[in-house]
Amino acid sequence: MKDTMRFFRKALLTSFREGKPWIFAVAIPVVGLLLSSVIYGGTGSADATVGIVNRDVGQRLATDAVAYIEALEGVGTREFAASEAAEAGALLHEGEMEAVLTFPEGFAAGLVGGAPPPADMESSPDSLAAKRVAEFLDAYIGQVASLGRAAQGDEASFRALYDEFRKAEFGVTTRTVEDVSASRAMARQSVGYLLFLMLFSAVHQSSAFLRENEHRTYFRILASPASPAAYVVANAAVNLLVLTVQIAVMLFVMGTFFRMDPGVPFWQLFLLLQLFALTAIGASLAIVSIAGSSLKVGAMQNAIFLPTSLIAGCMFPTDAMPEALKRIADFLPQHWLLETLDAMQRGSPLGALTLNFSILLAFAAALTLVAVYRFGRNDTMRSFY
Repeated sequence: MKDTMRFFRKALLTSFREGKPWIFAVAIPVVGLLLSSVIYGGTGSADATVGIVNRDVGQRLATDAVAYIEALEGVGTREFAASEAAEAGALLHEGEMEAVLTFPEGFAAGLVGGAPPPADMESSPDSLAAKRVAEFLDAYIGQVASLGRAAQGDEASFRALYDEFRKAEFGVTTRTVEDVSASRAMARQSVGYLLFLMLFSAVHQSSAFLRENEHRTYFRILASPASPAAYVVANAAVNLLVLTVQIAVMLFVMGTFFRMDPGVPFWQLFLLLQLFALTAIGASLAIVSIAGSSLKVGAMQNAIFLPTSLIAGCMFPTDAMPEALKRIADFLPQHWLLETLDAMQRGSPLGALTLNFSILLAFAAALTLVAVYRFGRNDTMRSFY
């Protein structure tokens, strides 16, 4: 233990003299947060614009339906005359509006008869605003049409029922809640960038073995009575300390300056990222043990970390990826950490995520065992064990 603490102090002082690990510890979280804010900074709760074309001009029921859509929160509307329908369609295709809703002629008469002609909704396939408007409108039309069926075609009876319906205190009630989806997506992507950069930071610290080997420093270590294993453990502990500082800085900046809501308590996110820190250290030791030189380490980390982080979703969401790449992601520790974070954001209890935590620990253990085996088999590096 005494030898381990002595090597730990030496490795810590060396990292301070180099400066890079601690500069990275502060800069990396900020870089990740800035990148994610650039991607998701434009998302928010701005009203989506829906164009409305009323071809049933002068009819009270059609006018009331238009007013109902205009009253929906989170949806902006713009009315067009029937002669301006082509202009509305052009604005939709140019992306100026989310959807165009058209009430056909005879719409009001159909409501009175209990079988209104359907309102036409033209929108982009993935428009959430169009889906929301369609859902509320279908419910509204269904209620009014049921009055027409109850009146059995008697216009006077329908008018009386409709007036009572309009005066009723019940109906569609809306409540405004804070939209945290963009903030949580931004936090998830920030974590993804942090995972990617943590891997490079861990390799830089683990490369101290190679740097001291190339500078002949480790020969003096071997000449001392100290255990080489204590030297490895001390360097891994410093590596973990640097990664812990990175995690802490990111969470502090995320909560204090960016005001992000990660969707999970910060202490849980901290512990989750600590699991990945162990995996990153295991991966860095494995790469160092296989590479055997600083030049090869740089090439290997670029060839491994960049593509795997892309496939795992660290850089951008994986929804648009082919299924084949998604299956490959199942074998990557970055994917499992982000998958665990997604589940925690959806409200899954920690007890239900035992398998995820076990998989992350298994990655860390497997990579560390690979490093131990390679160090033991490598003639140029086995002296560390």
